[in-house]
Amino acid sequence: GKMKEKVASEVNSPALVCFGNPLLDLIIDESGFIKKYDLKPNIAQEMDTVSNGMYEEAIKMTGCRFSSGGCALNTSRVFQWLQPKPNKVAFIGGIGNDDRAKVLKDLIAKS
Repeated sequence: GKMKEKVASEVNSPALVCFGNPLLDLIIDESGFIKKYDLKPNIAQEMDTVSNGMYEEAIKMTGCRFSSGGCALNTSRVFQWLQPKPNKVAFIGGIGNDDRAKVLKDLIAKS
């Protein structure tokens, strides 16, 4: 009866819910690109990569990799990695409706 319903609802509930702004991180190992845009190597830097053309240039590079990022999303991923059961964390955040959003959704689904 009631005890079974309570246990079932607790099993399906996330243990953690995170709210935040998801980011699509670009990881680039190309020194010429880093110099061109005056970036600091080996340091995460948040910037608008679309308006300055950096994003379009970067995605054409063979060494460009994507990673989902943002504090709340990173916390969500690490928390889930530490859990023995799937779906123990929920993330709530807003994304656009473009190619970058699709890349980010795919990355999140895989993590």
